[in-house]
Amino acid sequence: LWQGQPDAKGRLALGKAAPVIVFAEPVSAGANPDVQQYRLTAPKAMQPWSQGDETTIRTILADVAKPENQGLMITQVTDALHSKGTVEGQSESQFFLATESGKPMTLLVERRPDMAPSIMLATGDVIDRAVAIEPQTLRWRALACGLPSTLPDPLALSPELLADYAAARQTIGPCDRSGS
Repeated sequence: LWQGQPDAKGRLALGKAAPVIVFAEPVSAGANPDVQQYRLTAPKAMQPWSQGDETTIRTILADVAKPENQGLMITQVTDALHSKGTVEGQSESQFFLATESGKPMTLLVERRPDMAPSIMLATGDVIDRAVAIEPQTLRWRALACGLPSTLPDPLALSPELLADYAAARQTIGPCDRSGS
């Protein structure tokens, strides 16, 4: 049964037997495991199916199962530093992030002359292993939904850090999580 909102003409968004993606949990254990009641985990936990959405969801769920990805959600920016490069227009900013698990995470913004800023993430103690942030992944979500909108004082007093943080947030994009 489709439990979504009807369109402007009062019709359901899906036709009969149209596939959907459902996030549900069992209501109770029940005596017969072959007959189980489920409830949606959120009001929008049932959506029309598409191959792209299914692929994205499967990728994220596979990432969630990996031990190294536990507790990635960002809780705050703890510190930052900015260094100028040897060439005019070259620089690097590093934003040290606190996570739910306490694992170190560093957001890097590298600038090179005549190039867009490069935004990367290091999830360990070694910053040289930083990688580009792939959209619609678990790490992207941790940044998009966890990074504070502004830098804390006194980091916000540095124009270079402010510019690089804004560039990182713009590149990462909004969380786009409805929460419902």
